[in-house]
Amino acid sequence: VPGRVPLYGRQRLLVQRADDGRARRYEREVRSVDPHSIRLALRHDDSLVLVSLSTRNDSKVSVVAGAAQDQALVILLVAESRVDEYLGVGYLTSSLRDAGFDVEVFQLAFPGHADELARRLGSSRRVVLVGIAWLYDSSAPLVADAARLVKQVRADVPVVVGGHPPSLSPGQALALAADIDYVLRGEGDHNIVVLAGILDTLQGSVESVPGIAVRKGDSVLLGEAPAQIADLEALGLAARDTLQHVLSQAASPAAVVARLCGSRGCYARCEFCSMVSFYNLDGAGMKWRHRSAKAIVDEIEQLVESYQVSRFWFVDDEFLGTPKEHGERALAVAQRIIERRLDIEWGFDARANGVAGLPPGGPELLRSSGVRVVAMGLESGSQAALKRLNKGIRVESNRLAVERLRASGIEHRFGFIMFDPGTTMEDLRLNVDFVRFAEPHRICNTGPFRLLNAEYPEVGTPLAIRLGVGATTSEALVEQNKPRLSEDGLGYAFDDDRVGRTRRLLFDFAQTVVEGVMTPRPVGEPSLLSEVWWGGTNHLPENVAAMNAFLDVFDWVLSDLNPSEARELPIEAHDLFANQFRAYLCAESADFLRME
Repeated sequence: VPGRVPLYGRQRLLVQRADDGRARRYEREVRSVDPHSIRLALRHDDSLVLVSLSTRNDSKVSVVAGAAQDQALVILLVAESRVDEYLGVGYLTSSLRDAGFDVEVFQLAFPGHADELARRLGSSRRVVLVGIAWLYDSSAPLVADAARLVKQVRADVPVVVGGHPPSLSPGQALALAADIDYVLRGEGDHNIVVLAGILDTLQGSVESVPGIAVRKGDSVLLGEAPAQIADLEALGLAARDTLQHVLSQAASPAAVVARLCGSRGCYARCEFCSMVSFYNLDGAGMKWRHRSAKAIVDEIEQLVESYQVSRFWFVDDEFLGTPKEHGERALAVAQRIIERRLDIEWGFDARANGVAGLPPGGPELLRSSGVRVVAMGLESGSQAALKRLNKGIRVESNRLAVERLRASGIEHRFGFIMFDPGTTMEDLRLNVDFVRFAEPHRICNTGPFRLLNAEYPEVGTPLAIRLGVGATTSEALVEQNKPRLSEDGLGYAFDDDRVGRTRRLLFDFAQTVVEGVMTPRPVGEPSLLSEVWWGGTNHLPENVAAMNAFLDVFDWVLSDLNPSEARELPIEAHDLFANQFRAYLCAESADFLRME
């Protein structure tokens, strides 16, 4: 390879080998995130041909005789209890298969998958590694159990974990369980191929893999910081193993919501968001990167034809893009869907200023193309709170975004942070008024505790770094918004003690009174999370009534109660909730029956 030719991105590679009078030509499209090197594995008869190209004059080709007799197997695990499609695992699967590895994906929440995993581990000679997806802080016990299951069957197989929590706290991830051998930090689409190649051939050092974290005596050695993947289209399409798992359990394809990825990263720097650190491991700063409208709609069309699915959700953290783009790419996606006459429904996450900044007719075009739901992180109705959260947005933009979606007929869902360390009683009053405007049952994952959301120091977030808390990943870290999550669980106390007392009073009331009248979502249903975004139980009359009645109690507490003097909410609060719940329920039931 010429010493000055950059190898970054998509390359067409021709490898020719001659032996015994025969010439073999391999033409492969390869992708690299390193401008100085490419690694490629080719199968040749019963041998594995390892090609390492470099701009540093150390390129080489080596042959491992007999290595291809039993194809190298990589197993990827989803330990989450949620039955759903996991697109990140799909991209890893695709990259590994492109490099010549056999890949099998198991979701331990599915019946029989744990037994099949054990059988496959026991019967396969060349299991290169087992990768476990680690999505949330609270997933730690599930990840540890999955790693233990692997090692009980095959103690010799390396276990690697990846995802936001281990990427941002690799030392704690490795300390979680001795069964975890490596952490692969950051975007692993390319680096997992490098790691698998080294483990398969025993050539090269694991420590040289970008993003790797490995035990070194009593310390943890961190490899070269992983870079952000600039060209998402060079990744190709995600494998759909987990979608097929979900389809196998669903009544019909129409009941399933397939996942799409149109972009990665975000341009904002919210204090509570782990993306800010996850996409900045190399210190280059998080960037919003996107695929073209054509590539996105091509994939949608392919999924419709291959799997007969008709509902899609974009997993993007920010689908619309930077404010200067005015959602042009999203509108181009909508226009192409209409032109191709694709009869689908779809939705996405976006910042409110992006929705508010869409050009005239933009929301209506999205609606015409099939957009049914847009989820936004509105977070607060107080400008002071938005500033503390580093949202970079105005309350007016939040309101305008909701109004524009309503006017176009698009459902809105929203995230909301009622409490943060600096919350004042005035912030709470503004927040209650704003939630009433935005409608409380539309808060993502509806439930009474969603009205008591507190900013949570997720591992690696700017908030956690600022407070010096949340730097561990263990069973002690509980999911946000659960009743047991006290100020101690948050890792901080509120600056205003009245705020903390108010939250505790309302928590107890929600746990003992409000939860009892709400209809829970069914457990174990395919695409369970999808039903939250698409309506599901959010719109059931009793849930709408309960959320509104609880908001009335919240308002009453702020207006008429001194939280410093109360140990629990008085009987007046119980009567208020009961009366308001009945009134809302009558109105909502009538509306619900009309819709039905």
